[in-house]
Amino acid sequence: MQQKEKETELKNIGLFVLISQPPNIGELISVLSVIDRFDALILCFKTPIRVMPIKHVSELWMLALKGYKGKVMLTSSDTDFATVAELPEVYNDKVILTLSKKVFVHLSTMGMKIEMVDRVKGYHDIFMRAAYVQGRALDYVNEHFGSKN
Repeated sequence: MQQKEKETELKNIGLFVLISQPPNIGELISVLSVIDRFDALILCFKTPIRVMPIKHVSELWMLALKGYKGKVMLTSSDTDFATVAELPEVYNDKVILTLSKKVFVHLSTMGMKIEMVDRVKGYHDIFMRAAYVQGRALDYVNEHFGSKN
């Protein structure tokens, strides 16, 4: 009951839909560019996971946004916002934010309150994922066979 009362006090809530696999500085800059416009901002990470467990993703975001404790909430969802026929009711009164053109176009045609947030040039998810996977492989090699440095 107390959580529901707190949420009703907040009039302007943003829901930022992110893949964040792995989290990167481009996503962080995009989130920081809009965070002050909202009473609360929910970061919703897409599941299922691709390369990094959601728990780890959440821990990294909590560390990066520790100055906004109490304003930022983290959650995850297996909802594909680019194809969903109807949003879960809990999202209906939120402003949805996205970096994805597909999500923006789809939800716009459904009449949802949605905004396209600018991407930081040079930070492309596919390259970030590849670098993270390669970095994990190098960590494994170094841990099990020693570093050559």
